[in-house]
Amino acid sequence: MTMPSSNSPDTTNEQHYDYPPTSIDPALAASLQARAHQDLLNGADPQRESATASPYPAGSANEHSSMDRSRIDDLIAINGVPLPTLTVTQPLLENHYQSLTTAYQQVYGPHIDKFLETQWFVNRGLEYVLQDARLCERLATLIARFNIDPQTEAFNQALPATQSLEASVIWSTMSLARRVASQNRQEEINAGVLDAAKRFETLENMLLGQYLYSEAPPPTENINGTGLQAQLSQREREFWRLMHKFLTIRDDEASASHELDETLAGARGCLDVKENRDVIYSIALVRLHGGRENLENTDGGSIQDKDLGKAKKFLRDEAEGKGNTQVIQRICGMAMRAWTLPR
Repeated sequence: MTMPSSNSPDTTNEQHYDYPPTSIDPALAASLQARAHQDLLNGADPQRESATASPYPAGSANEHSSMDRSRIDDLIAINGVPLPTLTVTQPLLENHYQSLTTAYQQVYGPHIDKFLETQWFVNRGLEYVLQDARLCERLATLIARFNIDPQTEAFNQALPATQSLEASVIWSTMSLARRVASQNRQEEINAGVLDAAKRFETLENMLLGQYLYSEAPPPTENINGTGLQAQLSQREREFWRLMHKFLTIRDDEASASHELDETLAGARGCLDVKENRDVIYSIALVRLHGGRENLENTDGGSIQDKDLGKAKKFLRDEAEGKGNTQVIQRICGMAMRAWTLPR
């Protein structure tokens, strides 16, 4: 497995599927063949264009945190392959901390922020990663596995378990936002941890097939900035609000069908050629229209079947290498894994 270059391409070159589709940048496709260690050293711009004010009130960012740990572990096991034995354990050496700091700052922090449309992981997350001994062991082991020569049989044999390990690292890193948000520290709230925690919570419940029990408040009217940037910020927050709302509607109640369709239609109108939103929207579409059928059984003549088939194909393509970041690829792999598990 290789890590894509941290020099992320412009969003106009991102992979999308039918809302609207674009072709993958050939330069990106070539970069996916680069060795992981070299990619880690390429560097990345951790800065986003603008901050997004939190639409959530101060207080606990965790309304529904009692998730079944075994369910998460099942999703992390990409294609059913369990995590490998950790080969780098505490106490870690200084060079280990240097490598995992580089990996976080140049790859995982920026790409998690890009997926959740936040800034907290780049600006504040490293401190909490370094405090988590178990996460550091997993990240250090992951880096060691990336350094296996990709031209060798050993690399190919290690690949499936390495993907599961990377999913575990990404998921544990994302979950740090919820842990920090629960501490209700004003400094972290000001840095945007509530947004990060809420959006992680939305993704988590989406993948687990569970519900949220209170609707997110609408975006505030007073958005910093004017013109196009203000509109983009408004649409970003509206997309996440609708995804949160989608999870408050019980899809096992026939009376909710219209509201679910209407909510997804609103979210579709806010995709804005963003790969992360395409992914989350597709996960929601699969969840709504029957994500436990085989992909081959979703090519019927109805609009619902066609939409479901397109969404699942898009997620599969992203998981299998078309995703522009490792975060995208692993989240899509987890979504595919969810199709095979009982809800």
